[in-house]
Amino acid sequence: MPVQLRFWLLHTNFGITGSMKPPLQRSAAQIQSIDALARSSLRMRHLRLLKALGDHEHLGRAAEFLAMTQPAASRLLAELEILVGEELFRRTPQGMVPTLYGEVLVRRARAMLVELRHAAEEVRDLQAGHGSVVALGAVTAPAVGPVLDAVHSVQAENPRLRITVEVDSSPSLLQRLLESHLDIILARMPEGVDYPMLDCIPVREEEVVFLVRNDHALLRRRSLALADLVGYPWAIQPAGTPMRQRVEAEFRRVGSRMPEQALSTPSVLLTLAAVMRGKFIGAVSREVAAIFHGKGAFRQLKLVTDLPQLIFEPYSLVRHRERSFSPAATIVYAALTRHLFEAAI
Repeated sequence: MPVQLRFWLLHTNFGITGSMKPPLQRSAAQIQSIDALARSSLRMRHLRLLKALGDHEHLGRAAEFLAMTQPAASRLLAELEILVGEELFRRTPQGMVPTLYGEVLVRRARAMLVELRHAAEEVRDLQAGHGSVVALGAVTAPAVGPVLDAVHSVQAENPRLRITVEVDSSPSLLQRLLESHLDIILARMPEGVDYPMLDCIPVREEEVVFLVRNDHALLRRRSLALADLVGYPWAIQPAGTPMRQRVEAEFRRVGSRMPEQALSTPSVLLTLAAVMRGKFIGAVSREVAAIFHGKGAFRQLKLVTDLPQLIFEPYSLVRHRERSFSPAATIVYAALTRHLFEAAI
């Protein structure tokens, strides 16, 4: 059955900027004709072709992926370009490069296909007698604290509701939210970039602390300065991440440099495994340290005469305001809000 879609691009400002050829001049009758064509002829195969061209940037490979002939894919693309009245892809020696109009349609097609897949999954789950699924994403600190508390409280009252939690970097989580793979995220928003389609509520700052193994040589020192940590290997998040930037800034402040022996990893598990090797110092959030400090294998270094609290920018509770929440997602969002802000008081 065709997906009936009104082609809103012709009537809505999507913030497209930059150089582009002027839109075609159309009479009122032509616009009505285009609207009618959009309502009756924009089908699932058009959406799938847009996504495939965006993924592969090559007409032949996109056609092969969709199990259709290249002439058939070319005809579908021609239908879309007639419908829009604009060139959607430029043919180059390197492949099919989307124009600004094409980028808009590819992005929207991807989101719509994800939403349709989610709808099919929800229907299948209901038919099988399962509850709804809510997809969360979080950076590590809230994941091991308020997110776990919220998930526990929600599932205690709604045992059939299923919740998935992805723990990743803020840029990856943001991209997953924009592509409709996640319902809610707890992440840091990039500075200087505006996302008017998102609702963002700042929650709290994070603090960096340093973990070592419980028999580390530094634990025998009565007084530690930051410079005393330079001669040891470190396990810390990759360059450019907020935690790494904050630690590096503190080394610069005291006239030193971040140790060259540094294992760069976003994985808390790998950081802890490195610390267990003996000499490593692991930089982790205070929420992570609270789980392991004083419980056998790990101890927190009690620094440092010249070291203030290592605080970096807050993470935010983020949702997509243009996407309708399911009843299950509404329940989870309310629980997250309660646990995040009750814990912050």
